[in-house]
Amino acid sequence: MDVIIFDLDGVICDNSHRSHLVPPREVQHINESWHAFVSECVNDKAIGAGVEFYKAMNKAHYTVILTSRQENFRESTVKWLSDNVGLEVPSTELFMRPHDVSCPPSQYKADVVRKILAGGHNILFAVDDDPSVCAALNALGVHTFTPSTICASLSNS
Repeated sequence: MDVIIFDLDGVICDNSHRSHLVPPREVQHINESWHAFVSECVNDKAIGAGVEFYKAMNKAHYTVILTSRQENFRESTVKWLSDNVGLEVPSTELFMRPHDVSCPPSQYKADVVRKILAGGHNILFAVDDDPSVCAALNALGVHTFTPSTICASLSNS
């Protein structure tokens, strides 16, 4: 089955209003340090072009959302997607970081992509705003597209 992968923060949702909550670099590897930042996701604005691109691809292909947000924010993320994209999960798969996984986003997302590929799926492309994620996915043979928008966590790095 052909699959298209979309990131969430910086691609579909604008989280710039919560940039002041990005944890300091020295504690970013600790999942709990991200809770204040991610808990404000309910107030994100939709990125119009990202939402429209996602919707168009979702009509024509099987799409998944692969985010580094922790699993314990699934309910608020699903509500945001429903309210802002008109998306009802599980009409798409939503991969979220397990609470006990604290590796960098590039490693986490590459691990998920390996599992998708191992399941016999063909990934047409992925859309992600993080250059390190794109490099990791490119190394797996996955073509990537990077929007001009960016996640607040990257602009503060």
